[in-house]
Amino acid sequence: YADPSPLFSHGIFDGLKFLLFSINKSIFLFSPILIVAVFSSVLFIREHKKSGVFITVFILALMVLYSKYRIIGGGVCWGPRFTLPAAAFFILYLCPLLKKPSTLMAVLIAAVLLASFAVQIAGVSVNFNQYQALTKQIERVPGAKMPPHIIGHFIMMKHKLTQKNEIYSNADFGIKQKILINQGQTLSFGGLDFWYVHLREIKGIKIIGPVITALLSAAFILFFMIWRYCKHQDKKEYEP
Repeated sequence: YADPSPLFSHGIFDGLKFLLFSINKSIFLFSPILIVAVFSSVLFIREHKKSGVFITVFILALMVLYSKYRIIGGGVCWGPRFTLPAAAFFILYLCPLLKKPSTLMAVLIAAVLLASFAVQIAGVSVNFNQYQALTKQIERVPGAKMPPHIIGHFIMMKHKLTQKNEIYSNADFGIKQKILINQGQTLSFGGLDFWYVHLREIKGIKIIGPVITALLSAAFILFFMIWRYCKHQDKKEYEP
């Protein structure tokens, strides 16, 4: 990026506030399961002290580093892309909760996991550059403001699936001013970027339902594998 400012020019606390709590770049909004992981981190560190300290130091170092970076959120992109490696380590904090979760805890984790999965589906189903382009069109009108990234993506995804075009109005985004956006688009199905929507039918057979079911199943299988791994590691640790 052609930016004359120093490479690490942001204040640490302002940067951390942006990465953790901002409406458009919070790591917890783009991956809600990490909220549960934070609460479980104390249990993990207590049970696996060396690993816990290493993971915590790595996450803190990464967050502090990019809180100083001049392009904190990673520029024009979906979510805080520079903090993606931290998310993988955050997930390990869930291990203590997954060993013997109560029914309530299992339901809570499953619900938050589904929310996290839904956010990612919105991210890969709509081109973020299109969201940015629409934002520029809308915000030329005085007082008009686009919804936050995640909400905007869900609105665009719903519109494309139901209206089968990319001609938006002020009502789509909850804007009072009368605006028609992308009027040059033809009334054909605009399509989503993710492949599962383009494979709506094969030889007349509707497959979008089974494909989405398969994606959800894959997410839960991965979750189950992590749970099994955590139990196995815990058993090894306490074997004589």
